[in-house]
Amino acid sequence: MTRAERRALDPTIQAKAEQFKKLSGGGGYGFGVPGGVPAAGGRNSVNPFMIPKQSGINIISKTFPNNYSVEWNDESWRAACNLVIRQGMTYSYAALTSWTFEKSLVVRSLFRQIEVAISKYPIIMVDDKDNINEEWTKQICTKLWFNQLVKEAVNANAWGFSVVEIDPFHDKCYKQPMQQIDPINRKLRESTYNFYDGAIIDDFANLIYFQPDTSVEGFLGWMQPTTAMFIKLNLSSQNWLMGGLRLAFPFITIGYPKDDIGLNTDTGLEENVSRLEAEEIAANIRPGNAQIYPYTRNQDGTIQKHIEIGESGTSAKQNSHMMFSDFEEKNENKVRELFLLSTLTSNVGATGTYALGKVHEDSKESGMKYLIEKAVYSLNSELCLPYVVNGVVKRKSRMELLFNNFPKNLRFKINEVKKIPIDQVEIIAKVAKENGKTLTNQFFSDMGLKEDYFEEAKTEIEPEQPKVEVKENKLSAFFGSKKKL
Repeated sequence: MTRAERRALDPTIQAKAEQFKKLSGGGGYGFGVPGGVPAAGGRNSVNPFMIPKQSGINIISKTFPNNYSVEWNDESWRAACNLVIRQGMTYSYAALTSWTFEKSLVVRSLFRQIEVAISKYPIIMVDDKDNINEEWTKQICTKLWFNQLVKEAVNANAWGFSVVEIDPFHDKCYKQPMQQIDPINRKLRESTYNFYDGAIIDDFANLIYFQPDTSVEGFLGWMQPTTAMFIKLNLSSQNWLMGGLRLAFPFITIGYPKDDIGLNTDTGLEENVSRLEAEEIAANIRPGNAQIYPYTRNQDGTIQKHIEIGESGTSAKQNSHMMFSDFEEKNENKVRELFLLSTLTSNVGATGTYALGKVHEDSKESGMKYLIEKAVYSLNSELCLPYVVNGVVKRKSRMELLFNNFPKNLRFKINEVKKIPIDQVEIIAKVAKENGKTLTNQFFSDMGLKEDYFEEAKTEIEPEQPKVEVKENKLSAFFGSKKKL
């Protein structure tokens, strides 16, 4: 008998082997197979318990955790904004914007809607004569790092300002944390609370600073009024829960005899014993709980309650607690309009005519095009033009410093060609044919259908059918020529 046969017949060995094949316990925990490699030997590059953490790719900044235990109200909101505008201290405002972005589903969805909307506008590289440079368009504009850079350039309208670090050679793009940025000095701090040392952004070709609005009023972008609104919405949500419990249901009333004076056995004092019992019942009222109350039976058999428990209708009108819901919906629509220039097409509960919906959709599309145009302008300004460092104009642009042999006359541009739906192409082709015209290859090329996609259709020659000689049946012809009598 071989070793394999002995092991196959040994029930102990087979039972042990079987336990490695099956998972035991919940959550996916179980036994590994025999000979498995232990998960050991690899050291952490980042200590989870070490503070500060490092942020960045090639330019490292030390990041300390922000203080999120803040009671946000109009006063603390204004103080956080003033620290940034007047002194360039962003740590408090960064905590506020992070809290809003991380907690609000509406704000998070608006960022996603903008990201999807701008993806419909492809960016290309052109020369001074607007001729497309296919080579550099493919090398730059189709990469992941560039698409993320465009997104951050657009999102800077919301954040107010943003510092992005790019690493084209590893296809990476990193948005620096807001608390690490000094927007007044255009600097990346050495650490979160170091206000005197840091990296000047223009000293590094791979650091890009976006600030769409330099005015004091618009310095902090869309998130400034959004955070103020979110503070009120957050308070409204808490009031809504309490209002829903208080206004939507009738009040429970508990009555007790006024002159029921007796000795309190706990304190030894004379008190209204029924009042104490009523207070105890009121303290224990919960939805679904049965209420216990004392009573006495009169001589005629009727029951006299010592504690009267009843209901009192609320003075609030029907659905009055929904005023908090209406408040939230209206203010969320204001935030939508700020981001998208539209409310109807983004509001889940809105209805309207087709014409009204078309107006809102056109407004939204115009807003998105404006944002992407601003982003392209910022990209050309920061990447393709010689920039200024300490008052001195550098001879090369960031793109020339990052990429060898990058042509000086190239710049970014939106591909203005708008794709036409296939059903509309059919209508256009039909109208053109009726007027003696036809669509050219250039039309299909502009629609994204290159000439290489087409070839002459091969005409299949039908095989010639063999001729079958039909012999005349003289007898049938004879009978067929006879007339009927």
